[in-house]
Amino acid sequence: MFYEEIHKAQSDREYMAAWRKVNLAREGQDTFITLNNCEAYVSGNPEVFSPDPAMTNATQMLLNIAGDFTGKSVLDVGTGTGIISIVAGKNNARAVLATDIHEPSLTCARYNVEKHDLGNIVTIIKSDMFENVKERFDLIIANLPFGDIYNHLDIDRNSVAYQFFANVRNYINEGGRILVASASFGNVEEVRKLIGEMNLEPIEHKEKKFGVEWSVFEFCM
Repeated sequence: MFYEEIHKAQSDREYMAAWRKVNLAREGQDTFITLNNCEAYVSGNPEVFSPDPAMTNATQMLLNIAGDFTGKSVLDVGTGTGIISIVAGKNNARAVLATDIHEPSLTCARYNVEKHDLGNIVTIIKSDMFENVKERFDLIIANLPFGDIYNHLDIDRNSVAYQFFANVRNYINEGGRILVASASFGNVEEVRKLIGEMNLEPIEHKEKKFGVEWSVFEFCM
């Protein structure tokens, strides 16, 4: 496919042009990717976001910063293929709740959880943000829609970020952590603005890869 164009990208614009080519080339081709020694099935439906580390850096950054999952309850918002939940479940998380609003993504995530025999640890539900979430967690990880790669969801990306930050404190345990990914080609400036308006004080982790500045905001509650 067009991975070489992604790897040679020097700007947001070049990266997005190459990403679109790769994503369209995935249509009808079911694949498997590996992150943190865990394999995940990725549907050949281009609307299902692929966390392939040859295409994106957000998912790998979230996992790197999350660190040790042992004994933690985890909420995976916007689970997609379910790879973050799978890594958490395989690495001794106590319980994981994976949510998404996109039915094809939920189908993919359910397949992966079953494939790894993690049904006793990972629960998958359809939920618009926190709509169907009823409990608090030690760790919340969110790979929220940013950039126009999510246009098929017909959502306001800034509204999604607002809903998340306005409500997330109701779902985190005292002493817990929240990790949120963004990128320079998306709405990262709006995310920074919302964080300031809501008097949140994160650590912003940054990495440059594929010509893009990737950010993960870490909140210690």
